[in-house]
Amino acid sequence: MEELIRWFLADGHGYPFIFVALLASGVGVPIPEDVPLIAAGVMAAAGGMGVWTVSLACGVFVLTRDVFMFGLGYRYGVELLENRWASRIVRPHLVRKFQERLRKNDKVVVFTGRFMPGLRGPIFFAAGVAKVRPAKFLLIDTLAALISIPLWVWLGYAFADHFDVLVEAAIQARTWILIGGALVVLVFIHRWWRGRGTVDESEGL
Repeated sequence: MEELIRWFLADGHGYPFIFVALLASGVGVPIPEDVPLIAAGVMAAAGGMGVWTVSLACGVFVLTRDVFMFGLGYRYGVELLENRWASRIVRPHLVRKFQERLRKNDKVVVFTGRFMPGLRGPIFFAAGVAKVRPAKFLLIDTLAALISIPLWVWLGYAFADHFDVLVEAAIQARTWILIGGALVVLVFIHRWWRGRGTVDESEGL
């Protein structure tokens, strides 16, 4: 992580490279999204920009990228993956795998997909193939982005002058985000299970 952040901050790089990395992390490349976001926060501190300004810019870009992947699946379906180039970016077997999970609980799969580098693109593409309602997809993805994006940018901004502390804080923050995401998934599963039990009981009557 440390080497990647330093690379983004080197002379001649900057926001265009950060946006390219954010794009790549959303189309199947296993790049942790937190790395370019932290770098954006460090650059914001150096350039006098606010955390929310940079968070908004990154958020709009990230959500546009996610909606694009979702829209490809929604519009063209798995037939698009018959193209060999498309199938290299989004593996067909992953789309089939996540389609099954989306049918069981689309809200949980879309929400957790935001925190899964390398799988984010296939999950969002599969959500489109599974015909998840666009408004629902955008709402869930936005809620997940509101948790992750400002946090990573703020970490970069707040600890810009203390790089070693920044890397350590980022690692700890990633751990807590994963724990929080796991708890949210458990709550969704619990509510879904209770709801299914209620339906089964009513059908038995």
